[in-house]
Parts: sequence; C-alpha cells; structure tokens
Amino acid sequence: MHVPAAAAAAGTAFTGKWLFDYNRANFQYDVPQRFGRFMTSRGMLNAQVGQYRQDVHGIAELTSSKMDTVQAMMTLVLCVCAALSDAGRIGMHGCAPPQWLCGLYSGHIYTSILYCGTALWLGMHGSLRAQCAMTSLLTRKVRLPIPSMAQLDAARSFGSAFEQQKFGDIFRVPFMRHPEDAPELPPADAGDSGEDDDDKKEKGSKDGKKAGKKKASKVHLPDPRTEFSSTARDTVPSWIRDEQVVDKGGGLMGLPARDDFEPYETPDHFKMLLAAQEEWWQYDVYARILMLYGSCQFLYAVCYYCIGTTTAELRGFWISWSMPMLFMAAQVLILRLDVVRTSGNHMLPNAEWIGHLAPYFAVTATTLEYRHLYSPTTVILTWVFVFLTYFAHIVMAMRFLDLAWPDWNRATDMPDEPGKPWWPSSWKVPSAFRNALWLLAPPKKLEPGQHDLLHEAEGLQSSGGGAEIRRRGGGKDKKGAKAAGKAKEVGEGLMSDEAGDTSPKTYHGEAEGAYTGRSPFKAFAEARSPDLPWQLARVAICTVGFLWLYMGVALFVEMNVGPDTLMKPPGEPPWIRDQKMKNIWVPKAWHMSSERLPSDYRLESSTLAKYEDGSIGGFNPDDIHSPGVGQSGVQESPEHGHSGGHSEGESHSAHRRLAGDDQLLRDLLKAKDGLAWLHDSLQEIEAKHQAPLELSPSTSPPFMAPTTVNVKEVKWPALFEPQHLLCRGSELMALTSRGFGAHLLNLDAQEVDVNSFALEGLGAIRSLVGGNWLDDGLQLITKVGELFDCPGAAPVKGRWACKNSTTKLPLPRGSSLLAAAMSKPEETGRIVALLFEKDPSIVNLFHDDAAGWTSVGEVHLPSTAGHVGLSISGKDVLALLDSGAVLRRNILEGSTTWHPPPPATQLPREYRAICNKESEAGGLLRLALRQAAPKLEAWLPELSVD
Repeated sequence: MHVPAAAAAAGTAFTGKWLFDYNRANFQYDVPQRFGRFMTSRGMLNAQVGQYRQDVHGIAELTSSKMDTVQAMMTLVLCVCAALSDAGRIGMHGCAPPQWLCGLYSGHIYTSILYCGTALWLGMHGSLRAQCAMTSLLTRKVRLPIPSMAQLDAARSFGSAFEQQKFGDIFRVPFMRHPEDAPELPPADAGDSGEDDDDKKEKGSKDGKKAGKKKASKVHLPDPRTEFSSTARDTVPSWIRDEQVVDKGGGLMGLPARDDFEPYETPDHFKMLLAAQEEWWQYDVYARILMLYGSCQFLYAVCYYCIGTTTAELRGFWISWSMPMLFMAAQVLILRLDVVRTSGNHMLPNAEWIGHLAPYFAVTATTLEYRHLYSPTTVILTWVFVFLTYFAHIVMAMRFLDLAWPDWNRATDMPDEPGKPWWPSSWKVPSAFRNALWLLAPPKKLEPGQHDLLHEAEGLQSSGGGAEIRRRGGGKDKKGAKAAGKAKEVGEGLMSDEAGDTSPKTYHGEAEGAYTGRSPFKAFAEARSPDLPWQLARVAICTVGFLWLYMGVALFVEMNVGPDTLMKPPGEPPWIRDQKMKNIWVPKAWHMSSERLPSDYRLESSTLAKYEDGSIGGFNPDDIHSPGVGQSGVQESPEHGHSGGHSEGESHSAHRRLAGDDQLLRDLLKAKDGLAWLHDSLQEIEAKHQAPLELSPSTSPPFMAPTTVNVKEVKWPALFEPQHLLCRGSELMALTSRGFGAHLLNLDAQEVDVNSFALEGLGAIRSLVGGNWLDDGLQLITKVGELFDCPGAAPVKGRWACKNSTTKLPLPRGSSLLAAAMSKPEETGRIVALLFEKDPSIVNLFHDDAAGWTSVGEVHLPSTAGHVGLSISGKDVLALLDSGAVLRRNILEGSTTWHPPPPATQLPREYRAICNKESEAGGLLRLALRQAAPKLEAWLPELSVD
C-alpha cells in the first residue's frame, strides 16, 4: 500500500519539478527579450523623432533661405535706385526733359523703392518668424524621447522574479491556457495605410448580405498582427502582462484601447508646424510678389531714363524708339515666368499688356514734344499720348492688385505631388503666383507604408499597454490615482509631460500652435488683422495707382496754366533766393548750414516799381536792394524841371541820362545813405581778410637734383607697399609684412612685369621681418621668430602654400624682431642675422650646424640708423639704413664696406629693403617707398639699381 502511494508522490514531485523547470525556462527565455525589445523600440523612436526635427528645420529653413534671397536682391535694387535718383539726373548737360517725362522717370524710381522696401521688411519679418517658430518647436516640443533611469530600471527583470509570478504560471501544464488575459493591442496592418481594407469594406457593402456573411466568418480567424502568438492567443503569462503595463503603459493599467486611434494619423509635429506656419506664410508670399513688382517698376525707371537721355541730351530719336523694346521684353518674360495667367478669378485679364505699351506712348509724346515748328495740333496730340502713358500705368497698377488678390474661392486642397509645392485650401494664396512661390506645408497624412511610432506609443500609454482596469468597487478611483502617481514617478511621457496626454488638444487652444502657453505673436494677432501682409501689399499697390492718378490731375492743371506759373513769377528765376540779391563782391559767396545767418539774408523779392514824390525818374535812392524803374506816369513839377530845352525829356522818366548837373547832384545827395551803407560793408569785408599764410623755410634739394635715381620701371600692383626683397638669379620678389607679394620675372627688361600672389598657411602671424628665396622654395621669418617653409619654385595661380617649419631660431622668450635675414644652406651650415627690437643697434649673427645655433659675431649700426633692412649675400651681411646707405660686413674676414646713399630727390623717400643682384652684372637693389606727388598721402614702391 505504501509502495503505490510513494510512487504516486514521486510521480507528482517529478511532474511538478518538470513543470517548474519548463515554465522557468520559458521565463528565462522571455525576460532578456523584454529589455532588448525595450531598447530597440526606444532607439527606433529616437531615430524617428530625429527625422521629425529635420522636417521642422527643413520647412522653416526653406522660408528663411527664400527670404534671405529676397532681401539680398531688394537691397541691390534699392542701391541702384538711389544711384539713379542722385547721379542719374537727366538734363545736366543740356535742356531738361519735360515735366511729365521727369515724373515718369522719378515716379518709377520711388515706386520701385516702395515695393522693394516693403518686400525687404516683409522678408525680414517672415524669416525671423520662421526661425523663431523652428527654435521654439525644437527646444520645447519636438524632443528626443530619451528614457529615464526609472524607465530603464523598470524594464529590467531579475531571474528571481520568476518566484513572484502566479502559481498558475509557475506550474502551468503545456498547451493549457495562461492565467492572464491577453492585452488589447491597437489595430495594425501590413503597412498599406488601410486603403485596401476600406476598398474591401466598400466592395462588401455592394455585394450585400452575402459579403457580410463571408466577412463575419473571417472575424474568428486569428490575426497574428493583433493577437499574441502564445498557446491560446487570447491569454499570456503574467510576466508578459507586466511587460505591457510597465514598458508600454507607463506602469498604469488604463481604459480599453482607443477606438479613434488612426495609425496613419498626421504626426503631432506636422500639426504644430502647420499651426506655426499660419504666422509667417503670408510674409513669404507677399515679399515674393512685391519683389516682382519692384523689379518691374525698376525696369520702367531705367527705360524712361534711357528715353529721356537719348531724346533730351543725345537727340537720338531712333535710339529712343528702340529702348522700350529691350526693357519691356524683359518685363514680359519675367511676368510670364512668375504669373500663371489662366489661374484664379481675375477682373482684369491680360490688362498688363496695356502697361507694357506705356513706354511706346511716352516715346511718341517725346517725338512730338521735340519739334522744329510749332503746331497746336501737335501740342494736343502730345498731351493725348502723355495721358495715355499715365493711364496705362494706372491700369498696370490695378492689374498688379488683381494678380495679388487672395484666392478666396478654393474649396478643396490642391493635389500633393512629390517635388512640387503644396499648401492647404485654408491658405488664401494668390493662385496666379502658385508656380513661383514655392510654399511647402506639412502633409496632412502619412504616405503608404509609413508609421508613426509616437502615436502607437501614445495609444498604448493611454490604454495602459492594452491591460484594462478591473473595477470592483467605488474605492478603485483612489487606488487608480495612487497608481497614476507611481507611474509618473517611474517614467515620464514620450512627447508630453503626462502619460496618456495627447498634444493635439492644445493645437488651437491656449498653446496657440507650436508654442507652450501664450503665443509670442498673440499680441500682434489681437492688435492687427491676421492678413496684415496682404493689407500692406494692397496699400502699397493702391498708393502707386493713386500716384499716377494724382500726376494725371497735376498734368491737366499744367496743361492749362503752363509749366512755370506755379513755380515762379513771370520773368524771375525758379529759385528761392533771388540772384539779384547776391553780393557778388563777397569772397565767400556760399553760406554753410553750420554758419550763422548773415545780416543781409533775403529771400526772393520781386522788382518793385515805386512812384513816390521826390523820386527822380521813377527811381527811389532808398530802395537800393530792390531798384525799380517806372515806365510812365511820373511828371516832375516845373520848379524841378530844367530849361525849356529839356522839357521834352522830362516826360520820359526812364531816361535819367538827360538830367543836368544840378539834377545829378540832387540825386547823389539823396542816395548818400545807400552809399554810406555800401562803403561800410566794403570796409567790413576788407577787415575780415586774413594775411597770407607765411610758410616756414625748409631745406630744398640740391640744385639740378634728379627726380629719380636709376629706377626700374615696374608694373607694381595697386595699393602695394612692399617691405622685403628676396633675390634669386635675375628674378626678384617683393613681399609685404602681411603675406602679399609681387614676383618680378626679368629685371633686365626695360619694363618689368609683375605677377602678384598671396602666401597661404601663415595663420594669425603678426608680420614678416625677412627671409630667403631658395631653389626649392621660400623661407620666411616672422616677428616672433617663427620659421615658415613655402615649397615650390614659384606661386601657382596667385597662391603660394606655406607651413610652419620644425627648425627653431635662437630667440629668448618674449623677444621680438625688427629685421632678419638668412643665408642659403651650405655644407658648413647656414647663417642667420637677427635684429632684436630691444637692441635696435646691434645685428646678431648665428650659425646653424649639427650642434645647434651658435653665435658667430655682431654687427654694430649707427645710433641714427632708423629703419633697417637686412640681407645676406654669400658671406656678406648687408644692412640698409633709413638714409639709403648700405653697410656691408664680411663674416669671414670681418671687413666693413660702406655704400653711399643715393642722391637726394625732390619727393621724400623711405628705404625698406636691400638685395644683392646675383646675375653677372651684379649690383645692389634698393627697395623704397616714395610719395606719389606733393601734398598727397599716397606712397608708391620704387626699385633702384646701384
């Protein structure tokens, strides 16, 4: 009896152990996959959010780059318009064109400035708004969902966690159901965006009940995409349920899976970016449109400038007729490139052709204006063509307004095709410019085969990973609240601050698009209309139209009253200051704005004709500043008359020369006050004259001194001031201290050609102080003692690459050089001559051999040496002093030789560098800088041969 019981117990124990080991092996197989799946999903999620950040940057940068291009072009056009309005005045070398032509020329310059300035400002606002929105999205919303340490700890499982599983999972019999229900997963298909399923639904609805029955029969078939591949498919082990709740549900069991979840819904960053684009797309659109209008007005301005110049100054009538063809052809081509004429509802179709004909009306009017014989009919025809010109520009302005009018009639979205611009129907963009704006809004849905892992993760998070809460009583809400608090501690959400929070509800709420909280543009939206750019563009275009209308009215007034009646009185110059009032004897006739107002300052005063008692011949001697001469009506009394022989002349008051001596004396006495004022004024002016400036005597050059001293004719580059000379054979190289040089090819030629170049690789050196030109390249010494090697026989394409040499010169720390020179390398080594800034009167000589640098002597310079240039030729050290004298010191023999300075010249000269010519003829080459001309600040290089 005991044997069967013992056998049964042993069998049970063996079976239990086998079941325990079987389920523990399953647990140990699933647990490592849990952490690997967690890390893989987060890695893919970060990669996809990285793509989202690139989407935000790309769309915002598209607007910024376009606006930068617009601003650059408009700045150039504004500069040219400023030049045209200032230096491009017509009539400076001849008779000015008529006022109506000047109005067309100047008006189009200033209307171009209006369009370009407005486009420049809109482009600046659009670029800044796009960059601000992009930065706000990238720094606040579209962030990488990096898992926290708490989430990583929660995703990790221990081997001993098997002991915490349910008893049914520990000893589950194979092929039996698991103790936990399978979590409800969101629907997923093979990646075709669900369109095939919709087609099947429609087809099934057409087939009627039969199709419904077939579909109902397929509902019970297992779907591996939505069910777990466990034994019973609808049950899972407890550790799989824990994985769903902790890793995907945020540690909180939630509500059933969302029925409204769409796996192909637009990603959140697209929605936020679309809301943010509402704040700048109109700036983008109308900056581009006004750029086109400004360019058209600029072409008009240049066209009228050419017409006025060729007609008024050159008298080239046939040339003026050919000008409009060029500029209007360019205008037609530009409009044809940017405007789609068959798109949108326009009130003035093809009206721009009237505007293109305006310059031809103007040319016809100028041809009639400049005529040899006067004809009233020709005058009338001229004004007819003038008014046609202005009318054509009014029509052109209205056509511009018609093209820029927003398209309010678009009801459906335009097709979203790859490689083409796209925007939603809610953006009322002028359809005439749809091919030239290159607007791009985020797509409204994902393409087939694309998935949004963030939406899937948010769906799982909102439903607790698919594990539902089992409500058993009224106190579960508090426990659920506790669980929610713990879940928030375990890990943060993916894209929002709370688990299960979906950001789309804040898109059009208080977040105002892509921003958290109040939008930075909210105040603008409250104070201004949302279509402010369109209103600004409309005001600018209407202003241009009103300008041409106003000019038409003004020209009608001019046609009736004449061109000069409103500007000046008849017979007077059209200036505010009367030229008759100008004191021509004043040496300083021009008054500066910084000076005090002169006492005799008077504006224009018309000539007055005064007929007062006591005046002689209609002339009042007290009215010196505005003299007048009466023509008739002044008859003198008999007692003031002359003898009977002059009675006839008394009736002609203008002829003062017929008066006798007594009458002239009376006139002189009456004019004594005016003459006294004239005398005092002249004395005051003479008192203000200063004595001539006495110049201090200066030493003059010797008599018959030459202007040049055997100077070579060299084609030096412009603005070139060399400081160093390097010789090699019959070639010479001049270098500046900053690394620019001139290669003199053949010194024996009568006129030496020069190839300019620049040294590369010197870095942020302070200056060059000397060097040497070897067969294999240059060796340069800097002010701080660095040595640079520039390999190559000559510069290549104007550049000579240099690099820092490994050889170090014997310089104390912190010292700097005034000048330096280096000999060519020989078997015994090379010699370097250094002139230190702290001791400018001693040239130190060092020899380089295998043991390093050793001192080999010194060369003492005069205390009045000034600027010194050093060079080494063979075994001789050459030192060029400021006076032009050269000290030659032989290193081996120790002998010293002096070369006298060149003779003095009329222009000052500063000697900079010395070099010994290595050709058969030999000779010293001195480099100097001389003044270009007396009283000029410019200095030119000069190369002399001794």
